[in-house]
Amino acid sequence: AEAWHITQRPIAAIPHVFSLMTEDVHSLAQWLKKNVRKDETVMIGPDRFDVYPSYLMLRGGLLPSSRCLVVWNTVPPFKNKEGVEQYIRKQRTAYLILNSEGYLQKVLNFDLEKGTVDLGEIRFTVMFRRDVPTFGRYLIYRISFSEAAGAQIHG
Repeated sequence: AEAWHITQRPIAAIPHVFSLMTEDVHSLAQWLKKNVRKDETVMIGPDRFDVYPSYLMLRGGLLPSSRCLVVWNTVPPFKNKEGVEQYIRKQRTAYLILNSEGYLQKVLNFDLEKGTVDLGEIRFTVMFRRDVPTFGRYLIYRISFSEAAGAQIHG
């Protein structure tokens, strides 16, 4: 089976992260905990400082880590938009957490002002948006897939 959680930084490696959390980031984690079902998977695009993924995983209820993929810029499948799109489609990812200043936004180049973004048959719909001072804007997208017959299948 293919490993879902791809990271080079163990969660315990940055315990000081929790002291950096703002109310904005806490509300993001609370949204995840309240809305993401146990059978759904999440892809996280870290901020430019790689500070928040561990916090979101722990406080957002995304453990075990097999439910969560953190995309660092060193992982080959995510070097371009096509690779990200292919991975999301194959894994049927349910949510994408995107940071306006992070690596994944540089790859995807989403218009962060739009409520929905389409990549082929994949639709990203903004469910949560919050600006975090110093770290940029965080967005949670719900991912849905449209099949050839026009039916909608949600992550």
